[in-house]
Amino acid sequence: MKKKNLFVAFLGIMIIFSACEKETTVAPLAKFKINSVKLVAMPALDNNNVGWDLFDDADVFFNIEDANHTIVYDGSSFKVGNLAQADLPVSWSLTSSYQINDINKLVYISICDYDVLDANDPMGYVGFKMEDYVDGKPTSITKTNGALTVTITGVWY
Repeated sequence: MKKKNLFVAFLGIMIIFSACEKETTVAPLAKFKINSVKLVAMPALDNNNVGWDLFDDADVFFNIEDANHTIVYDGSSFKVGNLAQADLPVSWSLTSSYQINDINKLVYISICDYDVLDANDPMGYVGFKMEDYVDGKPTSITKTNGALTVTITGVWY
């Protein structure tokens, strides 16, 4: 009789444990991967209030920079030549996504005018701190700084 009661008790415990669901936790989406950059608006004139190039419109490219403005993704090989205001917006799809692993740090998108004979001319930059967007987790974010407006598009992971 003791064996039978022990067996029934054991069977009851097994049924109770098998009915329990294992609690699963889902890791929060705490990183962002930039897949594309879109230039929505840019300054019409350089810092000297003249056109970007002598004989035609700006040759525009973007870079992704860290908080110290060190280039972490060089987009100069993807320049768009002779870009006028009327040609905007223009988009670049990144050949390999840029991963923002620490959403607490600032990441800058800088826009430049490519020059052959002298240094490239900075047109401006916008800063993104992804922790500011963690609540809604938008996949497309637009920022403006002066006459420059840039949109980044990507995925949270």
